Amino acid sequence: MTYALDTNIIIHYINRCSRTMANFDDEILKRTKMVIPPIVDYEVMRGFYDKPSPSKQAVYEKIRSMCPVVESDISIWEHAAYIWARLKNLASQLVMLI
Repeated sequence: MTYALDTNIIIHYINRCSRTMANFDDEILKRTKMVIPPIVDYEVMRGFYDKPSPSKQAVYEKIRSMCPVVESDISIWEHAAYIWARLKNLASQLVMLI
């Protein structure tokens, strides 16, 4: 199985959140395959261009070396949009029940 890292996980790791670092390092030791989706890479890099931090960017570059940025095709994005819409619909139904 391959895991796709989320922006929040990467930011937590870069900011030295001990729990995230421990979990990530455990998965690296287990040789779990992890990748970075292009949109996540964009979000992280956008942050560095907005507020440069060479030390934090170096940490991200290390993550990138272990977890490559992968391209995706349109069917993945269409499926993601479908899932988002279903979850949004479900959330609004739950709010109506409260």
